[in-house]
Amino acid sequence: MSSQQGDPSKSLIKNLDILLSGRTLADLLIVDNRSGMYCDHVFNGIPISDYQGEPKDRALYLLKDYLMRRILPVEDVRQSIKEDFLDAVFT
Repeated sequence: MSSQQGDPSKSLIKNLDILLSGRTLADLLIVDNRSGMYCDHVFNGIPISDYQGEPKDRALYLLKDYLMRRILPVEDVRQSIKEDFLDAVFT
């Protein structure tokens, strides 16, 4: 699910275009701890904190709750992601 040019040691950009057969971007999302990894599809990206191995890390539990509450019920995931993660950045 990644595309890259040049040095293979550089980070890969996640590209949702390869998943579009029978789907639309309204149906797809990316969860990543580095927002630069989904810069081609910023309205499909959900940021998550780095996992450091802490036993009390709750990020995935919070993500599950968010997905159930804000993503599962909508027709277009991009609107919820924009409202919840991007509007504050761009206003």
